Amino acid sequence: GAMMMSVRAMRIGCVVAMALSLATSALAQPFAYVASARTGSSNRGTQFLTVIDIARRAKVASIALGESCLCVGERAAVSPDGTRVYVSNSWSNTVSVVDTATNSVIRTFAVHPFPGALAPSPDGTRLYINTVLYPNPGYVVQVLDIASGATIATIPLNVPQSGSGMAITPDGTRLYVTNQALNGSNVKIIDTATNAVIGTLPTGLV
Repeated sequence: GAMMMSVRAMRIGCVVAMALSLATSALAQPFAYVASARTGSSNRGTQFLTVIDIARRAKVASIALGESCLCVGERAAVSPDGTRVYVSNSWSNTVSVVDTATNSVIRTFAVHPFPGALAPSPDGTRLYINTVLYPNPGYVVQVLDIASGATIATIPLNVPQSGSGMAITPDGTRLYVTNQALNGSNVKIIDTATNAVIGTLPTGLV
């Protein structure tokens, strides 16, 4: 099995996704996966996934992905078994799939515009991606079937701004999505069986 942690670091425009493998020889040591956009003009540029060997405190690889920017929140997530890292590329409208054994891109999903936060389901079959469909319905969660790459559902969030963060319960039954607003931010609760919003938790700014 694997434990995973994704930490938002907006001040430097990068995300750390850490996979601690307990069994497989290919992932015997813990690695940190840092997604960061090396910006050019208009706050956009090529995104890279940097792989860091935590024990040795050394960079192992730097993998070029699609185009992204510093305006997106969490954008990297490790699969439950630690074999894949999913990275959203906001300007390319894609999600890159990186094989953690070879540190190479093995697949690219075409997704809705401006993908941001993402979360794989605990069973590894689905990928939840915060995206945008303008003008309507606006901010949504796109549910992707990982095996086929097909969109299973598109869940409207009915919020003015989203994409900050996303988390799924260990049993995979609930997805929590943070949404920003100057007049009151919130967390949307999604039932993953019905792919529908079933609740809203008011918060401060997120």
